[in-house]
Amino acid sequence: MPSPIEIAWIIPVFPFVGASLLGILLISFSRTMSRLSKPVSFIILTCIGTSASISYLLLSQELSEEAIREFLFPWGQTIFGQNNYLNLSIDLLSAKVLSFLSTLTFVSMIFLHKMMQYKNGYVKFFILAGLLSSVILFLPISSYVRGGV
Repeated sequence: MPSPIEIAWIIPVFPFVGASLLGILLISFSRTMSRLSKPVSFIILTCIGTSASISYLLLSQELSEEAIREFLFPWGQTIFGQNNYLNLSIDLLSAKVLSFLSTLTFVSMIFLHKMMQYKNGYVKFFILAGLLSSVILFLPISSYVRGGV
C-alpha cells in the first residue's frame, strides 16, 4: 500500500472528480438532479472528507519524518520544445496548511449544505463550491516548474 506522501496528489483530485461527476449528471439529467440535494451533498462531503483524512495521514507522517519531498509530473510541451512540469512539494508547513484547509472546507461545506438546502440553484452552487474546494486544496502543495529537468 502506498504511503500518504506518494498519494498526496490525490487530495485535491477527490473533490474535483466528485464535483465533475455531479456536473455531468446535472447536465444530463437536469430536472432530476435539481431536486436531489441530499445525495449531492453526500457525494461532495464524502469526497472532501476522504481528502481530509488523507491530509491528516500526510500530516502525521510529516510530523514523524520532517523531510521535504518533491514530485515532478510532466504535463505538456511548449511550442519551443521545452517540457512543462508540475512540481508538488510537501514539507511540514504545507502538510499543516493542507490539513487545516481540508478541515475548513469540510466544515464550510456542511454549513453551506444547511444554509442552502431548500433554495433554488442548490445543486449548481454546491458543484461550484466543490470545484472551489478542489482548487483551495491544490494550492499548498503545488508550484509550477517550466523547462529543463
